[in-house]
Amino acid sequence: MSYSGVTPVFKLRFHIKDGQTSYTVKDVESLSITFDNGIEEWTAMDSNGWRKRLMTGKALSVGMSGKRCFGDPGNDFVASLAFKTGLEAQKELLIEFPDGAQLSVTGVVNVTSMGGESTQVASLDWEVLSVGEPVFTEESNEYYDQQ
Repeated sequence: MSYSGVTPVFKLRFHIKDGQTSYTVKDVESLSITFDNGIEEWTAMDSNGWRKRLMTGKALSVGMSGKRCFGDPGNDFVASLAFKTGLEAQKELLIEFPDGAQLSVTGVVNVTSMGGESTQVASLDWEVLSVGEPVFTEESNEYYDQQ
């Protein structure tokens, strides 16, 4: 795919998978990918007081925030995970980027909040916390090829 340039976040596509079933979640308003990097630091005698560092570990989190949309299969599926524990709360999230790249993250789905004020639309906020190494591929985006 020959996509280049800046793009709004809504151009990203994502699916949460439960076995062979793949859901798109309706009414998600924001998506945030963050990295938790393990960095070891030390100051050796031969470094003249300058600190040395080495990246020794990584983790990835994907935060989602939106509205609770009853009746949408994807939204209902994510909301149901609020009551799961153990491996039942572990799912795969696939993010597709406009340039053809894909990020597949297996992780714990952590539903962090639902509800809101009486005159607000009910919220559904959740995150996927990686379990092991995510898989990033640069040129395999079937979704955008079909658009």
